[in-house]
Amino acid sequence: MVGLENVRVLLGEPNVQVRRTVADSLRHHGYHSIRDTSQVEQIYEAVNEDQIDVLICDVELGGLDLCDLIYRVRHHQAGNNPFLVTIALVANPTSDNIHKIVNSGSDDLLLKPVSVGQIIERLNILTKKRKGFVVTTDYIGPDRRKNGHRPGTVEIPVIEVPNPLRYKQQDGADLMQMQAEVHAAAQLINDHKMERHAHQIDYLVKNIVPQYAIGDVGSELTAMVARLSYVAEDLVRRMADTKREHILHLGEAMIKVSSSIHKTPLSPSLKDVHLLPQLSAAISQAFVADEQAIELAGDIAASVGRGVPGA
Repeated sequence: MVGLENVRVLLGEPNVQVRRTVADSLRHHGYHSIRDTSQVEQIYEAVNEDQIDVLICDVELGGLDLCDLIYRVRHHQAGNNPFLVTIALVANPTSDNIHKIVNSGSDDLLLKPVSVGQIIERLNILTKKRKGFVVTTDYIGPDRRKNGHRPGTVEIPVIEVPNPLRYKQQDGADLMQMQAEVHAAAQLINDHKMERHAHQIDYLVKNIVPQYAIGDVGSELTAMVARLSYVAEDLVRRMADTKREHILHLGEAMIKVSSSIHKTPLSPSLKDVHLLPQLSAAISQAFVADEQAIELAGDIAASVGRGVPGA
């Protein structure tokens, strides 16, 4: 197929004979820019330095946590292209393994032993019909929902994302333009992620505060407080150099308050607990910001800095 020679593929497979056979067959089908390896360092290097468009890799390649790597790619914590096309190869399809692959945000998975024909078929499907991505507080990746939006839940839109497989096969493909599209889509994904985090903070606070009010303090509550700190930290990380940067102080205040509660979850400061709903409301309002909401957010964040123990 015309253009396949421009697609950069990396095959990670521990068995040298299988690896070479599959790589040679892919070259025969037109994928000329293909590398094969069993070395974990080469996979990390290729991903982190944006040397590939497609990663086809065994999830049990020694020393490699492929699911973690794909998750970090999707969350823009590894490499500079969250839309790298990925196919996970699985020899041991336990429910736990499949669950981890699906939650990593991988485009696809294939059960081993796998034929070159199967790989070619999946690559063709991904070229023509790559699924749009959805963003939740825990997940970035292909939309796998079968029944669409459920009534009573926050509607999560499907985002069309850049497809290097298709783009590289176009005549006169402009790599600078592709990178610009990747950057724009990554910004959009990041914005959706922050919105999901704001909803998650609201959900957690609405569950944490009533439990403290009735004295129902246990492991579930402690886990929710820890989760609140994590979500607030990731929200702050994502706000830098975005249109949300002006409310960075709100996220930082939520980190201080939730961290303070987490240090002594059995007997937290009542001031801390009472501040949670105010901070959560201010964060929610800031995501539909008007000038009044922004001013309120600043007042609340300032009060945290002045009056919260340990702030």
